[in-house]
Amino acid sequence: MTTRVVSLPTGTSFWKVNRARVRSRHGRVTRLHSKRPFCLAAGRGVDSPAGGRPSHTAHAMPAGSTPRAVATDVSDWDTRPAPADSVEQGEVEEGSFQWTKHWYPIHALDHLDPTRPHHAMLLGRDLALWRDGSGKWQCFEDFCPHRLAPLSEGRVEADGSLLCAYHGWRFEGSGKCTALPQASKPVSEWKPSQVPCAVSYPTKELAGVVFVWPESGPRAAEEAAATAVRGFPEMLDDELQATGKSTRSSWAVRDLPYGWDFFMENALDPAHVPVSHHNFVGNRYQDPTFFNLDTVRPLTPAEGVAHRTDRPFMQKTGMGTTVLDFQPPCFVRIAAREEEGGPESNICLYATPIKPGYTRAIVCQTIVNGDVKGGKKPANSVFFQNALPKWINHMFGALFVNQDSVFLHHQEKIVEHRLRAKNVKTVDGYDMPTPSDKAVIAFRTWYERMSGGGVPWAPGSPPMPPAERDPEKLYNLWDSHVRHCSICKAALAKTKLWQKAVAVASVLCLFAGIATYSASAAAAVAAGSVAIPSNIASLPLLWHTPPTSSLWAVVAGALLAVVAWQLKRLERAFHVLTFSHADNH
Repeated sequence: MTTRVVSLPTGTSFWKVNRARVRSRHGRVTRLHSKRPFCLAAGRGVDSPAGGRPSHTAHAMPAGSTPRAVATDVSDWDTRPAPADSVEQGEVEEGSFQWTKHWYPIHALDHLDPTRPHHAMLLGRDLALWRDGSGKWQCFEDFCPHRLAPLSEGRVEADGSLLCAYHGWRFEGSGKCTALPQASKPVSEWKPSQVPCAVSYPTKELAGVVFVWPESGPRAAEEAAATAVRGFPEMLDDELQATGKSTRSSWAVRDLPYGWDFFMENALDPAHVPVSHHNFVGNRYQDPTFFNLDTVRPLTPAEGVAHRTDRPFMQKTGMGTTVLDFQPPCFVRIAAREEEGGPESNICLYATPIKPGYTRAIVCQTIVNGDVKGGKKPANSVFFQNALPKWINHMFGALFVNQDSVFLHHQEKIVEHRLRAKNVKTVDGYDMPTPSDKAVIAFRTWYERMSGGGVPWAPGSPPMPPAERDPEKLYNLWDSHVRHCSICKAALAKTKLWQKAVAVASVLCLFAGIATYSASAAAAVAAGSVAIPSNIASLPLLWHTPPTSSLWAVVAGALLAVVAWQLKRLERAFHVLTFSHADNH
């Protein structure tokens, strides 16, 4: 990687640079500015105590992983003031980030049906994900070498091979074709150089997630084996889970209708939480407050950046210390501790760029147990680690995400139209006068200065889709989650079954009540126990007191009808789950 350091004059804050033109030693002009300057004391910007790399605490890593010098506890971060901040005071390291030499999460293992192949996308490439006979998930580029039919529409056979359902070719996990029914002799008798192969990518199963390395070939397999998955030990290592050191929730997976960079920007922006998630997490009118962000890991192309605040970003939560840790290209950790020595909540956010305008989010919470025995659980654990069925948590998670989706979807289109089309960098077009945006500025600096030109989409990737104003389409939960999730598909099937059963039971109860009443009334009339006015003698049933059994049957039928209606609404929620901020009072 070729890197270049661009230096700002001593005492100049990155926040104070207003359309400054800074010339590197190679003579290239680099522009660093914010649309609106933010001035503090000379020599310091918004994030004054900066600099130190986090101290590293040794932990056992999963087999095949390479340790990274990233602190695993918010108390481990070194927040001592440093002489200069790499972003604010001038050393902005530039380089070409290698996007295809990292592991990307593709799916949660417990969401996948191992009996069939699954379509997925990564960096604009169509992929086929399937589990072979040895129980290992494999990833192929989604085309058969024969006539380029999609392998994700094929079958996983009893022998553990992937069958192309177009002409019957079969493939083993390495990508090698093992059966070609139209051939005159078995493939095993062919010369190795003649055997067709599917394009295969290295995979890794870790912490309940399947990861894919987006390069193929022997060299790619070697590099992948030597590279650690982004994250931290307490989340990735199942042995630490087993010892009680940490507790990881189940994963939630969602395809979101906005780009990878906007997801990351949102994840690194704690100030939006009480406002956008009003009545869900916080109160938009009472909770927003001033807070500062200090740099605890300086911005670099390879390692990203981390920030810390010791003041709650919501007035009433008392969340205490919070660290925002961006590890490129796909991981953000939000670590928060309410009390010294107590448990630490980690919101673990993976974001995979799947195609222009879309991101796959794979999210969980990991609680790292503290030194204080019996310490209370983090307040936000109720959203991730509870006794509710997984599908209910998935629905709540979808509603939470939808509160941001409408902003990020349209923000991306506005940025594309107003800024990028005019060659204006995003950070230059934003008006960010408060220190709460420090992490966003750092991320945008990384993305637009250090990432080598942004996400390297595969040739032929679809263009950025237009803005979607129809909430039925924007909040489409079926396409963005349910059809990819075996848990929610099973819950939907049961919901449909129960809805039909309850609806039938409702009708039967109503008919039973009416029939019981009719029989009782007819018997009363025949016995002469009912006095009927002569002018309505043709309606004798209206003058009979219904028996208790008839009333209960009708009431039960009405209640069951309400339940059937609610189940129908729930069935619809598996397809579309809308949200309106204007109606969230």
